[in-house]
Amino acid sequence: MYKQSTELSQRVLLDLSGTGHSDDLFSINDIFENIFVTGSTGSGKTSGSGYYLANAMLDDKNVPPQERVGMIVFLYKKGDAQDWLRWADDNDREDDVIHIHAEDEDVFNLLERYQHSEPMNAVNALMCISQLSMGGGNRKEGESFWEVEQHKRLDRLIRLNQLAGLPLNIITLYQIHISAPIEPDQLNDEDFRESSLCWKLLAQAAEKNGQDHPNFKLVEDYFIREMPWLADRTSSSIRAMVSAILEPFVSSDLLQRFFCGGSTLRLEDAFSGKIILLDIPVQIHEHAGRIAQIMFKYAFQKAVEQRDLGKHPNPLIFWQDEAQVFLTPYDHSFMSTCRSSRAGSVLLSQNISNFYAALGGGAQAEAQVNSLLALCNTKIFHANNDYVTNEWAAKTIGMGIRNLNSFSTSNQADSASTTQQIHFQVEPREFSMLRNGGKKNDYLVDAIMAGTGRVFSSRSNFLSLTFEQPFAK
Repeated sequence: MYKQSTELSQRVLLDLSGTGHSDDLFSINDIFENIFVTGSTGSGKTSGSGYYLANAMLDDKNVPPQERVGMIVFLYKKGDAQDWLRWADDNDREDDVIHIHAEDEDVFNLLERYQHSEPMNAVNALMCISQLSMGGGNRKEGESFWEVEQHKRLDRLIRLNQLAGLPLNIITLYQIHISAPIEPDQLNDEDFRESSLCWKLLAQAAEKNGQDHPNFKLVEDYFIREMPWLADRTSSSIRAMVSAILEPFVSSDLLQRFFCGGSTLRLEDAFSGKIILLDIPVQIHEHAGRIAQIMFKYAFQKAVEQRDLGKHPNPLIFWQDEAQVFLTPYDHSFMSTCRSSRAGSVLLSQNISNFYAALGGGAQAEAQVNSLLALCNTKIFHANNDYVTNEWAAKTIGMGIRNLNSFSTSNQADSASTTQQIHFQVEPREFSMLRNGGKKNDYLVDAIMAGTGRVFSSRSNFLSLTFEQPFAK
């Protein structure tokens, strides 16, 4: 039976088997190596392993301030924030909660931190966020030209914004974008010059920096000597693709309120043991809610990698329920190296098929998902009826020698024999038979945990767990 560790070490979080065996202790370092939790609806993953993991991270009793765990919680369903508020209160962490609501304004200007940096950094942020928010999936053959052109146009928009001395803002970028000349005749049209923000900023940038400034030459050549002279179909395609990246922040009230004004939320807040609840449930706010949380995720991932651990040593955990909804192209890079940044990810999902579908399906999506989940050194499997997940779990745990009993009956006598054969250590069907809590199961939830690079007290690479649900009678 699972029980929470009573040891005073700030690194040890859980005693998984409840025996006190050193091989079954779960530490903060294990979270830095990422966790994947899966189980069907009603399997008890949230009230089982999810509950105990979350509360172990929130528990800061006898923990030095620099070891207090900070968390960024991505929420999919309506009402999930209430669980976290209750858990924070149970652990006397209510003062650490930063509750971001969908109605908030001026929460975080993503581009503000790129005001004085290389434009390509801001471009990469916008492209990374847009790739999955617009459907994600695998790049198709022939798309590399268009991706280069998107990068190029965003780069020139950002350079012009910087050269003109204006605060970097997605709304401003969009206004420059739609007001840029698209045909040669406009270059000498006085009415166009009067109404075009792009043209006015070109003049402002020239006056501020000089026409010989190398960055000014880049933007002038692009907007004056290149784009207006492209074939109409090529030009319109490039402009449409960039509009697709920027336009959601103009048309969505939520995204404009959140990301196109000031910044009341500081990235450093997460580095001091704060619990940031992104209460913008995708179930309610759909595409806009998803884009919003993906933007936060990417920004915090980059910030935690760049932080000074001497000044900000607190562990930081990215908790993602329905994790397939919040996937970004940067996840693989982040999860590969987050341990050195004292950060980690907890990914929860009903099944692995959700991940395949989120990336477009097919062999390439399967390879990407397998690669990503291989970065989770701890995997916790609850009851599941998805055969893909159950087979994947069985293969992940691996094969072993199992004793198989056989019986025979004849008129003379009964006989029994045992043979040893190589089989899955845990058969796929066994995952569908795990207890899922509730009164019928005495409020007990079963799970099987697989670990990388460790042998549990069971003398195997997996451990059978039982969790008592917190509302047990």
